Amino acid sequence: MTNSNDDGQKVERDWRAVIVAVAGLTVILVGGIVALATLPGPVPKNEIDNASQNTVAIASAAFGAVAAVVSAYFGIKAANTAREESTKASQRSEIRAAHLAGATPDQAAAADDAAAETIQKLGL
Repeated sequence: MTNSNDDGQKVERDWRAVIVAVAGLTVILVGGIVALATLPGPVPKNEIDNASQNTVAIASAAFGAVAAVVSAYFGIKAANTAREESTKASQRSEIRAAHLAGATPDQAAAADDAAAETIQKLGL
């Protein structure tokens, strides 16, 4: 899957994020189904039902753990993507500044075109 970034360049999207999200949702769905299947039926009057409480406690803990892992994955992935994009933007700015630094006002358009060409060649 590809999208365009701010400069119009094609950017590959990572399918691992979709796999992690689907895996997390699958685990939660399976856990919910298992929890519902193991719940006991009606409890007779004057009896205590510890099985239901234990099942709900275990399922809640499992859901919380899966949610934490999936959230951590996406948080780390978002931070890495932001870092990479900011580094590339900084590099693009440095290249443009270097090309425009020695250009006169008449040469500014040509220098900007040369900077864009350099950025394109470097894949930034």
